Amino acid sequence: MAMPQDQIDHYNRRADEARLLADYAASPSIRHIHLEISRNYDLLADDLQRGLIAKNGNGGKSANTAKRGEAIR
Repeated sequence: MAMPQDQIDHYNRRADEARLLADYAASPSIRHIHLEISRNYDLLADDLQRGLIAKNGNGGKSANTAKRGEAIR
């Protein structure tokens, strides 16, 4: 029994999408973004280990932690 044409078309579209995603994931810009995120994560982990950033979030004031009326340093 043959597969219906609409089901064949569906699988062909999915295969095309998978090929496009594989090409996109292998593109230089995506690899660069991944490497940059990894590097930043490693730097953050190093800072946490050295105590430059408090693990409880009270290590300093930033735009995200400054209270109203406080200068952001």
